[in-house]
Amino acid sequence: MPGPPITDTQVRPRVVLVTSRWFRNQNLYYTALKLVRILCPLSRDVTWILTQQPDKTYPPGECALVRVPDLEVERPYLARAWYLALHQARVTRQILRLARDQDVVVFAFGADYFVLPMLAAKVAGKRVLLRTDARTSEVIRRSWRQKNPALVFLYRCIEAVTYAAADAIVPESPAFIDLYDLTRHPHKTFPGSLYVDTARFTPKKPLAAREYVFGYVGRFSEEKGTREYVRALIAVLAAHEGRAVVIGDGPLREEVETRVARAGMDARIDLPGWVENTRLHEHLNEIQVLVVPSFKEGLPNIVLEAMACGCVVLATPVGGVPDLITDGVTGFIAPDNDPATLRQCLEQVRGHADLAGIGRAARLTIEEGYTYEAAVGQYQKILQAVRG
Repeated sequence: MPGPPITDTQVRPRVVLVTSRWFRNQNLYYTALKLVRILCPLSRDVTWILTQQPDKTYPPGECALVRVPDLEVERPYLARAWYLALHQARVTRQILRLARDQDVVVFAFGADYFVLPMLAAKVAGKRVLLRTDARTSEVIRRSWRQKNPALVFLYRCIEAVTYAAADAIVPESPAFIDLYDLTRHPHKTFPGSLYVDTARFTPKKPLAAREYVFGYVGRFSEEKGTREYVRALIAVLAAHEGRAVVIGDGPLREEVETRVARAGMDARIDLPGWVENTRLHEHLNEIQVLVVPSFKEGLPNIVLEAMACGCVVLATPVGGVPDLITDGVTGFIAPDNDPATLRQCLEQVRGHADLAGIGRAARLTIEEGYTYEAAVGQYQKILQAVRG
């Protein structure tokens, strides 16, 4: 059982959270809010240094917000690099303006690669906590189709600095320690997962009564395996009854819509667009099997939330997924996301004799290890270790 939150305001740290930019309509922003809510009872106060984005709103009163302006530029790459460096310089300025007793700085959600702000925090005498949902150099080297040795080298150089500078490295899943070779930092590596709101994300409809046999929730992009999944889904629905929903948005949206229309599946595959996290539990309670066909992941929040809703999850064994899913017990593992493999897995899962039992086991997994109280307990130990 986790220990209680630190109660003496004189010993609790003042914490600063630094995050990077989100994709448009990205639910990762809600994930960052979870980290804020974990840190609040463990801190005298929390300040959140974030990238100013017009499509994001932040609940008032939970923490102090410092918005750093930025300009999103994808190409040309020189312009992108320039604006990234400029943004880091602006974040560095905010770090150097922190009060002396703001003593712990957490870099997370893309900011774990903010070299200049992290070094500035160290120079200013802060304790640096690096939260990672993947080691990018290893993800590119092992998992991504477009092999890029130069990019791998660049990220390894960045990681050499940031991982050495950090007082604590916090992978969001224990699986990351071996997967991303964090064993070289045993004295300062502490797994720290987030949590699921188990009151909101809860089974409200029996699995067999749900509208969709298969569901997908996420960004429509290459690294998420969206293209491969839609091809497999169309093939399965052509041979079997049932309906599916593909929720999300992204660069592959037009391709997905075209592929569904050409297959004559408009009436059987719903494409509702992006769904805000505040309504996501309603949609998950209409899905029997949630498919996560990614090439790369951290510890996918959607997997946690789907399991909490009693969905059966079929996912590729990437990131922290193997920590969550025991194949055939709490969900199902697809060996890879080749369309032929996915099709075979979809058909096998569809014909399983006790999907409801798998869904119940999934819910129990979340209740036992991914509650708010469990997450606060983990981070309490991490902060105590960091402050020595």
